[in-house]
Amino acid sequence: MDSARAVVCMLVCLLGAWGAPADTGAYQFSNPARMVGGSALVPLREVCEWLGATVTWRDGGVVVELEQRHAELRNGTATAVINGAQVVLPAAPRIIGDMLHVPVRGVFEGLGAAVEWHSDGPRLEVVYAGRRAVMTVATASIEFTRVPPRGSSALLRGRAIGVDPGQYRIAVYIYVSGWWTKPYWDAPLTPLRPDGTWSCDVTTGGIDESATAISAYLVPRGYAPPLLAGDGVIPDELERHAVASVAVRR
Repeated sequence: MDSARAVVCMLVCLLGAWGAPADTGAYQFSNPARMVGGSALVPLREVCEWLGATVTWRDGGVVVELEQRHAELRNGTATAVINGAQVVLPAAPRIIGDMLHVPVRGVFEGLGAAVEWHSDGPRLEVVYAGRRAVMTVATASIEFTRVPPRGSSALLRGRAIGVDPGQYRIAVYIYVSGWWTKPYWDAPLTPLRPDGTWSCDVTTGGIDESATAISAYLVPRGYAPPLLAGDGVIPDELERHAVASVAVRR
């Protein structure tokens, strides 16, 4: 009887271990990290709140203090002061959306935290004082934030996420009895602003205001997109070279 009871207990333990997900106890950040030039940038205030660090805006910059360590940072400047020493960060802090993002390794490792990268997801973990927190890493995407209605000459506006704005461009096409490059043949790519937003004039000639469809592709800087002038289809090569795309009918 004792041996049978022991076998049942062992099976229950094994089934429980297999059937239930592991509880790592790790905190989950609500905002993702953004990749900029090979560096992961994370929202400063959210990570600092989890660490228990104080954030103070001072003289046009920001000062982070965590126990006996501190960092002095400026938006758009890669040079920072970490624990009294001047260092060059792997990427300059920048505003993305409405939040200041900073390179996770350059800043938070200097404040005493450990950073671990996991390719599955992908995701990164911040480890500090025996605690762990997980942050996903945003993959490349593109969206329209304002599509002008038919008959309007307003700008088309959008936003790219998960890429280095300096390394990518937007290729835009409109459909008016065929597909046309916008804004111009000699300027077929639209640059991204530092925060990932962009705008494009899609009414640069003819009856562009009557376009019934708009497509946009997020492509690497230096890529030469096909120049279209009333073509029946958008070439497949754009999908092969683009890291993200978006389209709308109106």
